[in-house]
Amino acid sequence: QENQKIITINPNDEFAGLDMGRIYEDRGEFDKAIQEYQKVITRKTNKNSMASGGVDSGSLTLAYDALASLYTHSPKKNLGKALVFSKKVLSIEPKNPNKQYNLGSIYFLAFQYAQAEKHLNIAINLDPENHTFNSSLADLYQTTGKYDKALNIYHKILQLLEADENR
Repeated sequence: QENQKIITINPNDEFAGLDMGRIYEDRGEFDKAIQEYQKVITRKTNKNSMASGGVDSGSLTLAYDALASLYTHSPKKNLGKALVFSKKVLSIEPKNPNKQYNLGSIYFLAFQYAQAEKHLNIAINLDPENHTFNSSLADLYQTTGKYDKALNIYHKILQLLEADENR
């Protein structure tokens, strides 16, 4: 209710729209969540298309991320749409290892293993000691029968864990 009032008073408050989308998701009202995230995107792209400074990545990235996640993990699962929104995030933040990982994970779920491997490797190159990124790539290799590569990564993860314990 409060967020709806804020948007009524200030329709350009994208963060209130994002909050409303998350609340709708929490309540299982996924169509309403999608609508709120889409409104944020529409407001941001319309507002920024009039300005010459380009698109502000803050709330726009969060809205794209939210839609990618919703289409990946909710009952509204649609990996094609998840890929579209995850790619939009990556177009704004290409050097963000978490965004590369997210796209790689969606490709993995969509059985597009070559693309998954590409983006997981980019994530690892950007953050080589991230256990989750490495583990996901090892899972991919195991799934695709590349057992030697999977074992090498699992050994790397063990070394990373040992180094963490010694810090």
